[in-house]
Amino acid sequence: MTDATAPILAPGPSLPLLDYLEIRKELAAGPCRSAPKRLRDAAAVIILASGAEPARAANYALDMQRSEGSFGSFENWEALILAPFLMGSPAVSGHIGTHLSAFRAQWTSFSLRSTSPWIELSIAALLSGGHRADDSYLLSRISAAWKDLKTGHFWQTGPALMPDLALLAAFKPDNLIDLDLAVEAIAETDLPRPSRMEAAILGTLAEDSLADHAKQIERHRAALIEERLEHAAEALPLLSLAAMREPDPDDFRADVSTGYDALRIAGGAPAMAQCIALGLAILVRSDPTQTRVAAIVLAKTLIEAWRRQQAALIPVYVAAP
Repeated sequence: MTDATAPILAPGPSLPLLDYLEIRKELAAGPCRSAPKRLRDAAAVIILASGAEPARAANYALDMQRSEGSFGSFENWEALILAPFLMGSPAVSGHIGTHLSAFRAQWTSFSLRSTSPWIELSIAALLSGGHRADDSYLLSRISAAWKDLKTGHFWQTGPALMPDLALLAAFKPDNLIDLDLAVEAIAETDLPRPSRMEAAILGTLAEDSLADHAKQIERHRAALIEERLEHAAEALPLLSLAAMREPDPDDFRADVSTGYDALRIAGGAPAMAQCIALGLAILVRSDPTQTRVAAIVLAKTLIEAWRRQQAALIPVYVAAP
């Protein structure tokens, strides 16, 4: 049995781009080769961060789909992104598919939404901290924070916010108190509204004040925009993590730009490629705990980018003869 205190997602000495491209190539030739290319690209960076074997992760994702049947037509391959988080957890015996229904029911009993894939990613967040996914104490803390945010920020508090609350529960549960104050503090900045609440919640993990942290996010964002990395600049949750690890926005921008140029040569949609390059730049700066947090946030960001891409294609499908 794996030590429950050992990191589930632990970085090696580096997370080089060439390794990422090799994993991407392996997924394209493996059992999940029929998955959409963009989701394979997204899964490759999560597999890299987790240290999982690509073939094993791909097979595990296929097993999740067969046993669960909870993913919709566009979402079914998102299991490939979730698999590395769930397949090696010491808190789960056997296949995660035998536990998910019970976990969802437990979360629902605390008035927490069981919307896929956010419920699975929230479960993964607790597991990555070495906790049980049905820990009643932590679920009560998440539920209380959820209700507080829903009261003050109803339209911004949706199911996609649950993984962030679960991350706080897993690593800094006391930060779940007074999140409304954190959201109000970052609302005074010029950061764009979409994802600003998530950036504020994750910003409570920073050592500096939220006001100073928000200014650092703004500096990183401005540097990326100057480099014409607009998609990366809009990924505020990831920039919130970047602001904790890299005080120099120019150094960080250079790494993101280098990664994006290589990914663009290798082929990929700009939004996904920029988010992946952003994630790689964060992961190489992270210690084991920060890697586990960053990997969850990166997975969420990539799934959202994938869904936006699919939504943009729907009018094209409808208009096709």
